Amino acid sequence: GLSSETLYYYRYYATNAAGEDWAPSTTNFITLLAALTVDNSTGPSSVTTNSATLKCSLVSPGGTNINASLWIYYGTSDGGTDRVSWATNRAFGTKAIGTYSTNVINLTSNTVYYSRAFASNSGGMAWAPTTTNFATTDGGPILFVKADATGINNGSSWSNAFVSLQSALGSAVSNNEIWVAAGTYKPTTGTNRSSTFQLKNSVDIYGGFIGTETNRNQRDWTNNLTILSGDILGDDIGFSNNTENAYHVVRGTNNAIIDGFTIKHGNADGSFTASYGGGMYNSSNTYPTVRYCVFSSNTATFGGGMYNDNAFPTILECTFSRNSGTWGAGMYNEGALCTSTVQYCIFLKNSPTAMFNNQGASPMILNCIFTDNSCPGNGGAMNNVGGCSPTISECVFSKNNATDGGAIC
Repeated sequence: GLSSETLYYYRYYATNAAGEDWAPSTTNFITLLAALTVDNSTGPSSVTTNSATLKCSLVSPGGTNINASLWIYYGTSDGGTDRVSWATNRAFGTKAIGTYSTNVINLTSNTVYYSRAFASNSGGMAWAPTTTNFATTDGGPILFVKADATGINNGSSWSNAFVSLQSALGSAVSNNEIWVAAGTYKPTTGTNRSSTFQLKNSVDIYGGFIGTETNRNQRDWTNNLTILSGDILGDDIGFSNNTENAYHVVRGTNNAIIDGFTIKHGNADGSFTASYGGGMYNSSNTYPTVRYCVFSSNTATFGGGMYNDNAFPTILECTFSRNSGTWGAGMYNEGALCTSTVQYCIFLKNSPTAMFNNQGASPMILNCIFTDNSCPGNGGAMNNVGGCSPTISECVFSKNNATDGGAIC
């Protein structure tokens, strides 16, 4: 526990029944200079079918040095501490104490790679204590996500699942499915409120797995809650303490499915698009399919649960409950191109107004239940303004409350 390059003093002392005594004089010593030390134990991240982010940490530059030149060596075989034995390397340049990362590309899919950090300066050379490894994804149809997976975390199986949904989305390519095990997933580990789960074109994501299934039909999204949460700091109490929450938990895109998730704690209280859709924001001309999802405890200026801006998503068997906002707590549909299909959905205890339709929106609302929604103004369950013409068929409206038009205005 001594500090390096430090002068220390010591003196001997003895005692027994005859008395006590000190050594005639104090002696001293100086601890050695700190050794050059480098590490790569944080391991690779953002691994895809053909790329990965490799990290190198300068722990100590050694001696009187203040920096060192850093490299990361990598390849399909472990070169140990022999620079010549490694297939390739990436130089970071001369760096001070800290952790540095680099993205390497053109890797082979479904392949195990090894990496090890190296440092050099006038005081000598040093390798990281151990080699790390990672496996690129195989580009197959299914990527797995499980928050507590302990394997190599490349998404190739439940045991080797990604621990982050963002990592899976970053790795996914067209026609992939992403299977997500029960747990809570947030769009960022930092504090950027603009972070969101951005869906990808032709990539379908499914929640409700326990983490052992081999068939999608084996999942149970009711009991295996798979939560996408915008509560970045994890401190929400109702709608309190949500000023740091993500503006949109999810953003939609074309030809994508999101199925079997609970989407909660989005807070779109910003400006312009950051005021749309705390739970999910579908921008112009997007058409995702949203199925078996629960939107709860989201808030926004426009569309606490979901905002559809000239978009035409298909929303099936979803529940919008206890969302809040200024306009359209559950859902806000806007624009003449907005022809959302909302079928077999439940809107429960949203305030103010479960669904707000504006600017010529013409959603199809089929076989839905609106109950216990409220508004201090018009339309507890639904408010239609600006030339809207929704199609409403075989729906149930009960116990909704408003100043004017408790059910529909």
